[in-house]
Amino acid sequence: MYTLLCSGADLAALKPYIQQLADCAADPIENEIPLLPVTFDDSGRPQFCAAGAAHDFPEIVPSRRLKTTVNLPSELADQIRTTAKSLGFTSGELVLTAILKQSSKSG
Repeated sequence: MYTLLCSGADLAALKPYIQQLADCAADPIENEIPLLPVTFDDSGRPQFCAAGAAHDFPEIVPSRRLKTTVNLPSELADQIRTTAKSLGFTSGELVLTAILKQSSKSG
């Protein structure tokens, strides 16, 4: 018996495995014990892996992810794309990095 950590955000991805476990408990001859996807955190504790669950059960992956967009003047958007490309980032990564650096400055 192992203890497996699962974040609240990943509970929906865990549900198919819970159902498989219930089916196995009800009829162990007809149903196999489910194998849960795990990763290990920095201290070596196993954690439920929602990405692995999405591979096992593609139907649980949300069909649409939330996306934030901002309308920028074309000159600024071009400058961001050019700078991001020169640094090996996507535009989003460059902007988020700049926001993180700015927000983490003290004072």
